[in-house]
Amino acid sequence: MRVARGLNGILAAAFAAVVSGLAVRAFFIYPATISSASMAPALEPGDWVWIDQWTFHWRRPGRGDIVAFRGSPGIPGLDAGRIYLKRLAGLPGERVSIEDDGRLAIRSRSDSPGASSNDFRWGLVSGGYAHAEALRAAGSDPAMARRFPNGQSFVVLGDREVLLLGDNTLSSHDGRAWGPTPLERVEGLVRVWRIR
Repeated sequence: MRVARGLNGILAAAFAAVVSGLAVRAFFIYPATISSASMAPALEPGDWVWIDQWTFHWRRPGRGDIVAFRGSPGIPGLDAGRIYLKRLAGLPGERVSIEDDGRLAIRSRSDSPGASSNDFRWGLVSGGYAHAEALRAAGSDPAMARRFPNGQSFVVLGDREVLLLGDNTLSSHDGRAWGPTPLERVEGLVRVWRIR
């Protein structure tokens, strides 16, 4: 009788742990592993990350955040329902263009002087980032990845749309290929866990 009560207690504790773990994964945070180099050097294949679903209940996703989002039939080249990770580069209501030198130019809807802007240059040389000048010196053209869908040199984001880009510009299928991503598809903030 005493053994049966002890076993029932262990089973009840195990059941509670499993249910709690499933609830945490469904509503708060879950782990994922990186399978491609599209976010290198920030995230390398084999890295583990946490997908934090809680933070965006308290704040909106911000420029520079690495976010997790689900593919959908409306996003060409991505599997519906699969989780993807990209950096948030453009916010709702912005006009984003990639200049000839690889600079990302961002203008607010008002396009007034002093509107928000960001100046980073893309490119991957020998496993790390390089400015446009270094890309040219290495024989690469930083403007090779500057077009958006339909050959446009810019994209205008709607009130509930963001632009998601991979850090490894020369090896990333991202918003340059499919355009804006609905904000509702953004599932969580990526938190890096460096264990391999």
